[in-house]
Amino acid sequence: MTKPGAERASDARPSGASDEISLRELYLVIRRSAPWIALAALLVAAAAFAWTSTRPLSYVAEATTVVARAPIEVDVGTNLRFRPEVTITFETYDTLAFSRSVLEAVLPHHEAGDLHALRGVLALQRVAGTATQPSTFLAVSHDVRSRDPEVAARAASAWVDATLATVRALSLENLDVLEEVTSDSLVLARARVRAAEEALEGVWAEAAPDALRRGITAADQAALELEAMLREVDRELSERRAERVSLLGFDAGLTAGVVLMHAPDVVVDVAGAVASLDARIAALEARREGAASQLVEVRDERSRLARSRADATARIAELEREVSEALKSLGVLTAIDPNVARVAQLAPSGARVLSPPTVPGRPEPTRATLIALLAAAVTAFAGVVVVLVAEAVRPPSAAPLRT
Repeated sequence: MTKPGAERASDARPSGASDEISLRELYLVIRRSAPWIALAALLVAAAAFAWTSTRPLSYVAEATTVVARAPIEVDVGTNLRFRPEVTITFETYDTLAFSRSVLEAVLPHHEAGDLHALRGVLALQRVAGTATQPSTFLAVSHDVRSRDPEVAARAASAWVDATLATVRALSLENLDVLEEVTSDSLVLARARVRAAEEALEGVWAEAAPDALRRGITAADQAALELEAMLREVDRELSERRAERVSLLGFDAGLTAGVVLMHAPDVVVDVAGAVASLDARIAALEARREGAASQLVEVRDERSRLARSRADATARIAELEREVSEALKSLGVLTAIDPNVARVAQLAPSGARVLSPPTVPGRPEPTRATLIALLAAAVTAFAGVVVVLVAEAVRPPSAAPLRT
């Protein structure tokens, strides 16, 4: 009879050897569990094949859109240029395409019950352009899945239209403000022109510069006539005074007749001639005084008319400048307004549908066999890992007793 202690001693292995696992041992462990691993893999593969095969058919409608920055540049002839610089990156496009307003426009055309479910059947793919950097050309593919091919095409069309409408609205955001400001400025410019023209007409009607000019001309003519009259009166006064002085040299008692220069048909004595000359001189002096006073009045009136005409001319020149500036501004805005509208019409033309969605003729391939094989492979690998881990953590069994 062998002793138990000796048996245990003979079965005992070194501690270092017990921690090492050979490839043969791993092979034996996997071989012992191979039927169960194969059975599990077959069951999972069958379940995956059945699940994939029984799923409803899915149809995919595809549409491609293009967002290109058109090289629009409008010169209105006043050193003003318009060039839209809005660029849409794929990241921005993706954000707009999956925005709530766009999805709400698509939801009525799809069988999805809510926006979350709708997001799961929509997909975007970048065909051309960069993801985050601005570029002059961006092409995007819109994919919509549905159990009904017509629903897929209809939803894809709605998604494309709603997305492009949002992109165009973003492109026109700054132009809309510019168009509104230009339109308001045009209204103000027209009102300014009307006000300046009315003020100018009022000055012309009130100041009557033409009448003032005619009055100045008449005053100048009257002044010339009065000056000529004064010269004539002064000449005659000089003659009469000289004649009187010459008569005073005669004997006052002389009875011989005297003929006066201003009255050659009358013959008087010396005393009568002196008296007549005194009366004539007094009349000429009175006439000269009246003409001189009238000349002063005419000159004062002429000065007043000249001042009024100068003020009216300055005011008219100022108002004419205002009218000219207002007309110039109006001309610029009149040229800008249709060009801004033209840019606003051309700018969204860069966002368009390149290929519209069509009703898909065939459903998406289910790939049931491939999915089943992948499921079997994953299950087999997981089974091997489980078996090896279980073998590694299993405690060693007690050695049997021998008699």
